Amino acid sequence: MQSTFIVALVFAVLVAVFAILNGEVVTINLLFQKFQISQALVILIAAILGAISVYMMNLVNKVKTSLKVKDLNKKLKQSEMEIAAMKERIAMFEEEASAAAEEQAVPAVVEPSAPVVEPVVTETPEVEMPAEEVDGVRPE
Repeated sequence: MQSTFIVALVFAVLVAVFAILNGEVVTINLLFQKFQISQALVILIAAILGAISVYMMNLVNKVKTSLKVKDLNKKLKQSEMEIAAMKERIAMFEEEASAAAEEQAVPAVVEPSAPVVEPVVTETPEVEMPAEEVDGVRPE
């Protein structure tokens, strides 16, 4: 902000010095009118009109920006209200779920990750063990 002001002030001083150095009388033609006026005055008027036009363009941009900021703040506030409402609903659902879980108090059934397959039973021939020892016990 300060640097912009300093640059503008330096530019204004340069324009004023330039206008004073070019102080002759000039003829200005405006369609059907002719004016005899100092060139310094023409330069100063042109500089002032240029500054006013730049200010007006900047003002339009500032108004657009402020309207956009206002709209975005409104949307932000609305979104924050929606988030708060959703958090309340989540808390309510969590309370209901915990209350329902306490009422049921049934242990959860763990389902196997693979399908359960019944073992195939085949008949196996009986093997005869010698009569001497069976499981470390001698027959009588």
